[in-house]
Amino acid sequence: QLKKEHGDSSIELRSSLDALLRRHRDFVPALVELGRIERDNFQLENASKLFVKAYKLSPHVDYLYELCQMWLGVDEPQKAIANARILLQARELSGAARAETHIFFIALLLRLESIEDAAAEREKLRASEPLPGDLRMELRVLDALLLRRNAEIDDAFELLFSSAAEATGCRALEILRDDIGDRHEGLSDWLDRARNRSHI
Repeated sequence: QLKKEHGDSSIELRSSLDALLRRHRDFVPALVELGRIERDNFQLENASKLFVKAYKLSPHVDYLYELCQMWLGVDEPQKAIANARILLQARELSGAARAETHIFFIALLLRLESIEDAAAEREKLRASEPLPGDLRMELRVLDALLLRRNAEIDDAFELLFSSAAEATGCRALEILRDDIGDRHEGLSDWLDRARNRSHI
């Protein structure tokens, strides 16, 4: 609503957001919008703090995705990893939110080709299983991608296609899609279908 009122005037919008946060310091939409303004003005450390706070208060993966993409966009992958790890360990997260954050963290490591670290984190996540149905699907995708990274392509595709009917647009795929699509046309098509919540 604030953005609509002020159009493209980031100065006016920032002033309104600052005033709103003085009254309601934990208002997540304002934190996120202010984080985007800081990001767009290359105040990345400030933006990072705002995204982290927003995620702790309301752990929507979209906020974590924006945070990590911001650091990856300026070629700072270690800061993306560090911030994701901070949130993974945040005491504010519930069990389900922590599991979803862990899945995202594994996806991030896979994108960055940190295969051994991703495999190690996957083993840690086994202690949280069984997971809710939507997270189980995301986990299968990550298991398949780990297989692919280990050159077990046939097993990776078999795992994906055998579970395709359960696909519900896994959010962890967002951080992986471009990388995977560039390498395997068939898998890219499957990801498109999964993200559109359709069946093969």
